[in-house]
Amino acid sequence: MGNRAVIQIQGQDTGIYLHWNGGYDTVKPLLDVAREYGVHGDDYGTARLAQIMGNYFGGVLNVGVAPIEKLDRDNRDNGVYVVDSQLNIVERLFMHYP
Repeated sequence: MGNRAVIQIQGQDTGIYLHWNGGYDTVKPLLDVAREYGVHGDDYGTARLAQIMGNYFGGVLNVGVAPIEKLDRDNRDNGVYVVDSQLNIVERLFMHYP
């Protein structure tokens, strides 16, 4: 049992998987922090965003990075947060419980 989510930057083939802490109340502030650090929505942005999340959560099992089609997007929790190049949430996919 988790609180799963996937974060996908528009136009990128790689996504970030969160097994825990995938709720809007956690994801949105982390995107805000990444923006404050100057992270942009590109290949490097995906890596930096994953780094920020991994540093924040600690441990070794919460954050994963993989090709978007290999991630558990329809995860029965928070689904997919689609973010634009400025790290704003622009769409939610597979969100079963709004």
